[in-house]
Amino acid sequence: MAKLNVEVEVDWLDESESLDDVIKSEVLHKVSKMIEDRLTAKALEKFESKVVECAEQIETRVVELSNKVIDDFVLTQRFPQPKNSYDDNPETKTIQEIFISKLDSCLTRSVDENGNYTTSSYSSKGTRLEWLTGKLAEKYADELVKKHVKDVKGHIEKYILDKVKGEILVQLSDSVLSKIDFSKIK
Repeated sequence: MAKLNVEVEVDWLDESESLDDVIKSEVLHKVSKMIEDRLTAKALEKFESKVVECAEQIETRVVELSNKVIDDFVLTQRFPQPKNSYDDNPETKTIQEIFISKLDSCLTRSVDENGNYTTSSYSSKGTRLEWLTGKLAEKYADELVKKHVKDVKGHIEKYILDKVKGEILVQLSDSVLSKIDFSKIK
């Protein structure tokens, strides 16, 4: 059972109209307007939720498709890679293969003691990868050594301080006790 509150204003009546007919007409008009407003609000709410849902589905699908296109491009599209400027039949490689080969050549080039590329075998101190891993290993080893030295130094200082305090206390006690003449104490 529905409960409706309807207010009806009657300003004037024609001679041919009755009060009941005017009230009936106004009530029907107001009730139909209320029902129409409620249905419109519910329809708009459902429509908005569907639009949001569809937008999310579209976004998900676009992301999936763009990822697929990019993956396909990276993994299947081949580009010519000549070995030198006179190469008539260049080898074709995917972007992934090109990236791997460039990274490999970068990490296997000779470097000097500062990590700069060198072509001289005299100044070569190994490859870029060896230089990077060696520097990182030295850095972490130095940090660990500093930490352990700091800890050991702190423990040694505390131990020495405790021992010195103990010795001073013992010597001071012995000195004070030796100066006291217990025979005079009653």
